[in-house]
Amino acid sequence: MIYLRPPFKFKQLLVVAVFFLFLPAPSVDARQKFATLPGGLLYPQFGLAAFTNASALVSDWYSEVQALYSPGKADHSMPHSYLFGYSTSNPKWGFNVGYLGSTQSGVAVHNLFSGLAFRHKKQAFGVALRKNDIAFSSSFPVDLSWMWDITHRLTLGLVGYDIFNRQSLAVGLGYENYSYYSFEVDVQFPLPGYPELATLEYSANLDRKSTRLN
Repeated sequence: MIYLRPPFKFKQLLVVAVFFLFLPAPSVDARQKFATLPGGLLYPQFGLAAFTNASALVSDWYSEVQALYSPGKADHSMPHSYLFGYSTSNPKWGFNVGYLGSTQSGVAVHNLFSGLAFRHKKQAFGVALRKNDIAFSSSFPVDLSWMWDITHRLTLGLVGYDIFNRQSLAVGLGYENYSYYSFEVDVQFPLPGYPELATLEYSANLDRKSTRLN
């Protein structure tokens, strides 16, 4: 992942735009994939933190503008995907807002998300509001999240997705070496009322720290 800090330079923006062109599409059908973990639960992409775990916003202290276009395949096996987001944070609070969309075989899916987080000592709390598939859904799922720094490098996290409808619950345990890598193990399981999510989901993520552009 490449990060930008304002003021942005044209050369930096061009490098990031080219880099993102080669990323895989986030989702074939966002209405189904919103239930899964799009990346690590504890160390998500900063521009997508509210989409996954809003409380993680206070883990990185800077501002970022992110734009992504991922081209689809000619055989329609992969959609065209788009991401626009803004994130900002400091040691006390963080904010994220964005748009995630895709088009495939003439069908478009548009999703909006926003999140707010605050930190108190070793604990971080977050709330996120999502609008999934805005053309076909009138609901606004609300996610609540919590993270606890057990030690300087070990973190425990918990996220309740769509809490008013009791969609699913995710738990993650992660270890981070700030200079080199982060590793986490996540488990997400459905709650009663969502039979289409009747299986557990396991995720292990190893992320090598990337270079930041100054």
